[in-house]
Amino acid sequence: MIENNSYTAQSCATSISQAATRLADQGLSQKDNGSEYLGKTSASSAIDQENQATDQLASQLMQFVRLIQQTDQEFQAVDARLSSQIMEQIEVPTASYSADFTPRSGLF
Repeated sequence: MIENNSYTAQSCATSISQAATRLADQGLSQKDNGSEYLGKTSASSAIDQENQATDQLASQLMQFVRLIQQTDQEFQAVDARLSSQIMEQIEVPTASYSADFTPRSGLF
């Protein structure tokens, strides 16, 4: 069974989005430009790669959030369309009045 729950989708999207924002804002490593030590060049390159990977991860998480939101919107649209189609197929008899009405014999 597939259940459409917009609240759950938005809650998950919000949590993931907040995590991606924190990762992008606080996850970047800073280089020490004032010190000289053995391996500084290698460390600098590693820090650049780490920062690039962090940016890519945050970007992918935000893309995932957009996909969650789009899927939720599509579920909402399908729900509305199906509901409309179901309501159109339900025949609700209209009340009518006729002075000449006589019930068929044998029904009552």
